[in-house]
Amino acid sequence: MTESRQNAPLTLPEFSALVKTVYAGPLEDPPWAAFLEALCVAMGAMAVTLILEPPASEGPGYILNAAGRLNSGWRSYREQFFASDPFVNLPEGRPVTISEYLPQEEFQASEFNQLFLKPTGVRHILGADLRTDGDMLARLRISRGENTVDFGPDQRALCGLLIPHLRQSIEIFARLSRIASERTLYSGTLNQMAVGTIILDGRGKILDRDRIAEALLKQADGVALVGGMLSLNDRTAAARLTETIRKIVESEKKGERALVEAIRVERPSGKRDFGLIVKPAPQPQYLDDQHVPAIVVFISDPDRHTAMAPAALAKLFGLTPAEAAFAVLLGDGLTLDEAAHELSIARNTARAHLRSIFAKTGVSRQTMLVRLIVTSLAQLGSDEAR
Repeated sequence: MTESRQNAPLTLPEFSALVKTVYAGPLEDPPWAAFLEALCVAMGAMAVTLILEPPASEGPGYILNAAGRLNSGWRSYREQFFASDPFVNLPEGRPVTISEYLPQEEFQASEFNQLFLKPTGVRHILGADLRTDGDMLARLRISRGENTVDFGPDQRALCGLLIPHLRQSIEIFARLSRIASERTLYSGTLNQMAVGTIILDGRGKILDRDRIAEALLKQADGVALVGGMLSLNDRTAAARLTETIRKIVESEKKGERALVEAIRVERPSGKRDFGLIVKPAPQPQYLDDQHVPAIVVFISDPDRHTAMAPAALAKLFGLTPAEAAFAVLLGDGLTLDEAAHELSIARNTARAHLRSIFAKTGVSRQTMLVRLIVTSLAQLGSDEAR
């Protein structure tokens, strides 16, 4: 990394370009790689490090860096010296230099300086600690080497201007990470059940599909991708899908609860029917409905389908564990009283479960509910559903 820049201030276009890299950071792999590199150059530094510490319940954090000859040094820092670093717990959101924060005699004599900083050639450090609304702590550290000047007012001011942008970018990163984690968990559940997921816009155009759905579409045995649209060979099923999409889009625009529809699709090969569950996806009202998710289609191949756990039904319809267990028994053909006896619950409790399940699935009669369950992710393709 260059140290030639030293304390020269940034121009407005240079600052704008640097801020742009801050917000691109959450989408990079590794995160903020371009920002750390650009900041290293802008600060005339030999290294820039970003340490992220999420809340304890969310697991370990990250140590990200842009460095020239310090790559091996930061590995040592992470593994041996992180706990003994005296340059921590800085004033929230305010950049400070290590010469301001610690008495220099104390710092120079510290074990951290003698064993870690000196061998890596670090002499000056500008740091800032910031905490996001999600309680993630970020430590930004900018280092210069021996025979260089300390960070001046312009560098502290630049760091201060970047902190609000970095805080917001880290919050975006944390939210994206949570979404990715939930999606992975959900995807894992569906993969175990051999259920594919297809995302459609308000006109039925496919926006995205997972690995299982992709494989089923390529087979073109009853379901296929044609002109960017989800196409069904079964005319009756195709008409129902078109009508369901229309109803869901209209209901969502009116702010009404849309029904979850179960559709069987005959296959030209003669294999057992595909099962489709069609339900609304959250749709921001301020965006063009041609370009945002409007419909989620879950597709199940009974020849690949595995045993179902009540948790999957709970995930699909937003049921509680107790409601999901009750719904599975109804899907297996038990009456309300038989299901209540099987679960050792009172009849009134069973009725309360049923009312809640009706509200969450959008059906209004027990026969409709049973039909939905046996054609849902829980029981699609099973002998009872045929």
